[in-house]
Amino acid sequence: MNWIKSGSIIFVITLSLWIAIDFTFTKIIGVTGFSQFFIHHEKVGRLNKPGFKGVFGGPLEDFLSNVSIGVHSERNSSVAKCDLIKQRIIYIGDSTTAGFEVNDAETFVSIINQSCTSHFSSGLNFGVRAHDTHMVSALYKMIKKTVPHQTVFYLISGNDFQENLDLFAYPSLTAKFGRFFEGRLIHPISEGWMDILYLSARVFIGNNFYLTTRLLVNLERFSQHLNTQHKASNDSATKNLKLSRLHKMKELLNNLALEAVNENAELYVAIYPSLHEDWETSDERIYEENLTKWYGNFSNIKMLELGRFIEEKDRLGCLKKSDMKFTNDGHLSKFGHKVISDFLRVELLNDQSLSLASICYK
Repeated sequence: MNWIKSGSIIFVITLSLWIAIDFTFTKIIGVTGFSQFFIHHEKVGRLNKPGFKGVFGGPLEDFLSNVSIGVHSERNSSVAKCDLIKQRIIYIGDSTTAGFEVNDAETFVSIINQSCTSHFSSGLNFGVRAHDTHMVSALYKMIKKTVPHQTVFYLISGNDFQENLDLFAYPSLTAKFGRFFEGRLIHPISEGWMDILYLSARVFIGNNFYLTTRLLVNLERFSQHLNTQHKASNDSATKNLKLSRLHKMKELLNNLALEAVNENAELYVAIYPSLHEDWETSDERIYEENLTKWYGNFSNIKMLELGRFIEEKDRLGCLKKSDMKFTNDGHLSKFGHKVISDFLRVELLNDQSLSLASICYK
């Protein structure tokens, strides 16, 4: 039995050292726990925490960025320093719009604002991580009366198509901060001591133990990958599933467009590009082509073919898609935000100082 006692002592000492090192390391590098960026909101579900500042990412990730949130829950952006502003834009979407992976002044919204002298436009970034079209629409409905604008731009993530049909997407976030889904608010968990204890433990670990959090996240991603591989190999209804996702997106976009029309605003949408796989076989291509056909002659929704633009530039050798994202993360790098900003300056803002045909980054 001595070996059991010795093993237990070694385990306790090792665990104590790990906790002490992890806690000290986390405080030294000053990273912010993921949950600290969110609040619960009765009209939207989860939302950026107004007035909050934090450091997003860490040394084990590809980014370490300073993120600040404005008084209206918008991601702070560079101010458009122009004497004349002709067009004000509300940018909505999920993490691909929020751009927490880069500093405030490096998002595509900030870069566009910095070039306002060539298009006389200014925008606010209302991207929220882990939002889908249900929550994006609820957020726009909440802010549209108080934020002056003539244009709404929604950058649709490929995840949005899945999450729009999935009540259980991001279960931990929903349990902690709630969610808006199919016209109703899903409240955070307020009873069940086991669930509350688990959530409290995860939040505590996320706020104080960076290394342990990264370990847990990687284990969860590995588990999700195995589940995805299993489903993909046994799913004979993939085409029907994609069609269902497209129809749900169409339904939600039509409703969002009506909300914009009621404010005399135009709705523009684009699909977040496929940066990690072949364009021809990607879901993003299917989504973009179908929505382009649907809304080709639809005056209330204007579809911008962002994915096709990036694919063409990649094929011509004018950019490398992999440079637009981080090595181990699919979100936009600083260069990726630059590319998106150039595309939107032309297609969304009619910036005459740029030409998409002549743009080449190499």
